[in-house]
Amino acid sequence: QVKRLSPVGISDPEELFDVGVAASAVWAWNLGRPFLQAAASTARVHGRLSLLAHTLVWEAWADLHRGAVRDAITRSAEGARIAEEIRAPRYIVAARLAQAIAGAEQGEDEAHERLVAEGEALLVPLGAHPMLALTAFARGRLALAGERFGEGYEHLIRIFDPESVAFHPFVRGSA
Repeated sequence: QVKRLSPVGISDPEELFDVGVAASAVWAWNLGRPFLQAAASTARVHGRLSLLAHTLVWEAWADLHRGAVRDAITRSAEGARIAEEIRAPRYIVAARLAQAIAGAEQGEDEAHERLVAEGEALLVPLGAHPMLALTAFARGRLALAGERFGEGYEHLIRIFDPESVAFHPFVRGSA
């Protein structure tokens, strides 16, 4: 259904965001991305910082999934900054995890594991256990980027194990 829609025909930034997230929920990141971009632009114009932070983080993950790591770094950095400003800890974590993955895939060695560990430390007290799948995903991608394939597998397989705290059906599809 998203293929039949155009972001040009939608003016409400919440609706644009919802369409972008819906497409992403079925791993159609490429279809959702134009809606997320339009939602971010509209949210920016109207000063809707919460929606802008959420949208930037979703865009960063869409960029990661399409291999656009430089775009992911830019969007995740801005998303994290705004999420910190509005005190949205889950989006801070999601943005930093995207930053860590994108940086590692660029070949940068700067503290990516630290970003993942900090994210995990924020999530556990929040009871945000479903998001722990993202930390396992990030650690797996960091290991793969560093050509540590066995280690990458061990992190990623946790997302598939229903007994693991990192189990998550949606993230499993991306993994």
